[in-house]
Amino acid sequence: MDIIQSIVPFVIILVGLVVFHELGHYFTAKMFGVKVLEAGLGYPPKAFGFTWRGTLYSINWLPLGGFVRLLGEEDPTDPQSLAAQTAWKRLIILASGSWMNLLAPVILFGIAYSLPHDVAVGPAVIEVVEAGSPAAEAGLESGDKVI
Repeated sequence: MDIIQSIVPFVIILVGLVVFHELGHYFTAKMFGVKVLEAGLGYPPKAFGFTWRGTLYSINWLPLGGFVRLLGEEDPTDPQSLAAQTAWKRLIILASGSWMNLLAPVILFGIAYSLPHDVAVGPAVIEVVEAGSPAAEAGLESGDKVI
């Protein structure tokens, strides 16, 4: 049971980070008019998926990451292809995933620090001192206050 309690949060966090990273590529490609053929979580073979507005959204069997497949990554003949875009647009689309990785901790820490949480007021009070422990040998007793 302990392994499940360790693996499940790890997988949830990893999937969240992969999706956040890939959203950077996805949204910048859409913003510059590049056709997104597929946005996938995991790597093929495809487990299932659906098509919406010309993009296939898929969940795949190899859960090692994700991808955004763009039209014409090497063929500039279609004006909606990645290769047909100017160099600066291609650079932004390709680098946007890394920028999302840099943005993620800023957002997450901002959320964490803005949530209300309990703050200890006053000194810490020792509740239990085990016999023979270093604390007992130092003379600490139950009820002592640490200032």
